[in-house]
Amino acid sequence: MAIDIAAVRRALPGLESMTYLNVGGCGITAEPVVQALLAATARLERQSFAVWDAMQQEMEAARARIATLLGAAPEEVAFTRNATDGVNLVVAGLPWHGWEEVIITNQEHPAMLFPWFYAQQRGRLRVKLLSVEPDPQATLRNLEALLTPQTRLIGVSHVSCQTGIRLPVQAICRLAAERGLLSLVDGAQAVGQFPVNVSEIGCDFYTGNGHKWLQGPKGTGFLYVRRERLAELTPMHVGAGCGESFSLEDGLRLKSTGQRFEYGTQALAPYLAWPAALDWLAGLGWSDVQARQRDLAVYLRQRLIAQPGITLHTPLDWESSSALTTFSVAGRKGIDLANDLRQQGIHTRPVAEFDALRISTAYFNTEAEIDRLLAMLGS
Repeated sequence: MAIDIAAVRRALPGLESMTYLNVGGCGITAEPVVQALLAATARLERQSFAVWDAMQQEMEAARARIATLLGAAPEEVAFTRNATDGVNLVVAGLPWHGWEEVIITNQEHPAMLFPWFYAQQRGRLRVKLLSVEPDPQATLRNLEALLTPQTRLIGVSHVSCQTGIRLPVQAICRLAAERGLLSLVDGAQAVGQFPVNVSEIGCDFYTGNGHKWLQGPKGTGFLYVRRERLAELTPMHVGAGCGESFSLEDGLRLKSTGQRFEYGTQALAPYLAWPAALDWLAGLGWSDVQARQRDLAVYLRQRLIAQPGITLHTPLDWESSSALTTFSVAGRKGIDLANDLRQQGIHTRPVAEFDALRISTAYFNTEAEIDRLLAMLGS
């Protein structure tokens, strides 16, 4: 069933006054999700602890929804505020001895880049950079060349935030497992773009958020920890809610599930509204949403490569790419392009590393919006 774009856009009233091509930065939320968030916020703020237990049960139902989306078990999922939280929980929660090596890619978002390099600054580990190539086999060859006896963990983005390249994460995680290494995947740009199954990927850790391609409330995220790895990841912060038991004599015994990373009084409302975002996308049809995003990306790229002076940094092949398209325009700086477009109500994202512009083609975008973008680039 094709998506009724006109009806979808009516549920996203912000589109009346702008062309939004930056879901990869932060999504815009459909009205049913906004209403669910407002209702959950009002309920909690007005009734507080009178509804706390009931809302905690709803949190567990939300956790089960996210776990199902990821192909995980609910006990393997911890709620976080964003993908960055998940990376930090892995960096901080594993014991390091200074000599161990972590491999991350040369196209990472600060969510992955900063925590690992900060740990290196503190003398906890060493970071090596994997060069990402459009050809997944070339990326795998680059990875194998970096492996040493000191390598302990491989961390990669499922989709590069810089170029939209889709990395061969299943092969990377299989290689890590064969070598006895840990694997972490940042799925911030993947979940909601195409189906993600962490069991099939074979990763130890997978982190993501609700505010990009899932278009859920801001401040929602998750960390998947494979069941066998939960006990190996030690929380650096604890408080009420993370423990199975506590006594002055025996101390704190942590929960054996992802809840060991959740503590204290939380802002429950965004998590309780998150399932409304999943309902919204499911109502449109997950496969239709993902196909629409793919088709718009193809439409954009075909027109870009036909224009002189355009350098495309994103593969044309969908299986090696995503709904993120990054390109440079000869004689124009990416930041200047983004600023000029913003003045015209077209929201994109500059990519400083390539002096380029990044376009996110979400299911609610139209061919007419892409045509307008291209016309502005040519003016």
